Amino acid sequence: GRRRVRAFAGGCLVDVARAVNYTVDCSPVYGLSTSDLFAGDFLIPLIYFVFRQQMWVWCADVTEGKLDEEMRQYAVSCVRAGFHLRRWDPDDVFAALEVLREALLVQEAYETNPSFPWEDVLQAAGVPHTEKEKGAFGMNGSAYFMSKSLFTRGMRCPLSLYLDRKRPEVRNEDSGDDVFRFNMGREVEKHARRLFPGGTEVPWGEGTLEDQVRFTREVLVSGAPAVYEGAFPHGGLFVKCDILARREDGWDLHEVKSSTKVKEEYVIDLAFQFHVLRSSGVPVRRAGIIHVNSNYVRRGEVDPEGLLSVEDLTEEVEALAAGIPEEVERLVRVLDGPEPVVPVGRYCHDPYECDFTGYCFRDRPEYSVFELSGRGIDLYDLYNRGYRSLDKVPPEILPPKQKFEVEMYRAKARRVDRQRLREFLERVEEPVSFLDFETFSPAVPLYEGTTPYEKIPFQYSLHVLTGDGTEPVHREFLADPGEDPRRRLLEALVRDLPGEGSVVVYHAPFEKRVLQLLGQRFPEFRGWAESVIARIVDLIEPFRYRFVHDWKMVGSSSLKKVLPAFVPHLGYDDLHIQEGEQASSIYGCHVMGWAPSNWEAVRKHLLEYCRRDTLGLVELYRVLRGLV
Repeated sequence: GRRRVRAFAGGCLVDVARAVNYTVDCSPVYGLSTSDLFAGDFLIPLIYFVFRQQMWVWCADVTEGKLDEEMRQYAVSCVRAGFHLRRWDPDDVFAALEVLREALLVQEAYETNPSFPWEDVLQAAGVPHTEKEKGAFGMNGSAYFMSKSLFTRGMRCPLSLYLDRKRPEVRNEDSGDDVFRFNMGREVEKHARRLFPGGTEVPWGEGTLEDQVRFTREVLVSGAPAVYEGAFPHGGLFVKCDILARREDGWDLHEVKSSTKVKEEYVIDLAFQFHVLRSSGVPVRRAGIIHVNSNYVRRGEVDPEGLLSVEDLTEEVEALAAGIPEEVERLVRVLDGPEPVVPVGRYCHDPYECDFTGYCFRDRPEYSVFELSGRGIDLYDLYNRGYRSLDKVPPEILPPKQKFEVEMYRAKARRVDRQRLREFLERVEEPVSFLDFETFSPAVPLYEGTTPYEKIPFQYSLHVLTGDGTEPVHREFLADPGEDPRRRLLEALVRDLPGEGSVVVYHAPFEKRVLQLLGQRFPEFRGWAESVIARIVDLIEPFRYRFVHDWKMVGSSSLKKVLPAFVPHLGYDDLHIQEGEQASSIYGCHVMGWAPSNWEAVRKHLLEYCRRDTLGLVELYRVLRGLV
């Protein structure tokens, strides 16, 4: 019989007889290993259809005779195991393969006769192939059904996966605040590639996924020492791998993360990649995570070997990879069924906030149980049990601290311990300086002597109050992007900050740490920084220790909760920038050149935000003095 196997990719005909000459470390045909190609006494056929309209993969026999029962069962198992779509009837799959086999035999010169019965094949198998069917099934025009991001999403929460594929319109609105974090991750990856120089990148966004797969295959056989962002499919699964490093006996797989430690979800991500590569015939030898070394100190140019740590996780990954097919099947059943019912939990916000929290918490009232302080109680459990509003949760089931918060809320009360509050205020000496820093924290140190994620101060706002009844004097500093802001900021603060009196801040550990780092970096200012730290008074104390408590605070002492309760006319809703994280991200993007060239407008917004912070402290201090 005919021993030729044809591979069709993107409509291009390739003679898969070349597979015999491929080395083992380049999967001859993605989807089957080299041993699969020659299993038994016959050549196992694999016909690849990554045809840009239908986008699907099939197995078929191209021998002269009829498919025997063994081949029939193999073909059915390939479709089942490859796609994990058990809703398809095996007889329909077999009928489609029969149509395909007959068509191939009839068309001796396929290159000159492109009229192949794709519709018949797909319809016979019940494969979604019209645009409407593909859209309903969540294929989004791709040949590959599940990527590693979809898999890890589903492992974290099956409802999140379902909504991502079936109801993307309910996704949270994108605030754009993650741009800095995302791009910093790319910076870390650039330095990770320096550990494996000379590699070839398979870039995102150039051509279709099928084009990327084809290019990856070419790079693997080219002898390149490494592949960056290689694209690999297998049985409806798809991964882009950060780094594949060639070794004598195979490849090492590296996933790059910008965090400073290995997290559980990273290992699951890596196991999924490991499974896809091994299953598609790529001999992966080792697998590990490359992450940022928090102890690295920049001296001169960035040293990738010092900046990054490489952790070998092969044993853990191999153990997890064995269960990947079963987990994929489970997630596909989720997508095939109705919207799953999943209780809310810590995974909604940890390790990062899911982009469907708005949908899953759509019934959360303004004053929900999540406003309570969380220590000693499972707030998610209360919410899932139906106690969503503070009006409904029974106080008797709560620990004392949360019981107090609910009782204060229901009574709409304010409590003031005047004796303890008076003792606190007596510690404040005039002139009173109200100080707030804004910082950004690059994963890759930008400046000499800094470490990963070190808080780099780029701005401060300072209000100085010299006595009761006087108006505060305001001073401020904001560094322009493109310079190390620390020395200029420090010199300006030395000039602006009075040499006596209290320095009032909100959440003192942050400001103290910034001053400590500045003193360490510039030893000539160390004594001055230590003297300022000694004068700091933390305005959070009366609220944290409940010398003062208002029902609107419920269980939080954050400034964003305290100000509306005590200084309701001084909020942030009228500002373009409303949170410190947002200010940090925006400034960081301008420093790195990742933002539009509208610095003057951004500068104005940053100054307004930081000024509002210290003005709020002034007004809050005045309210506290009025309470005693």
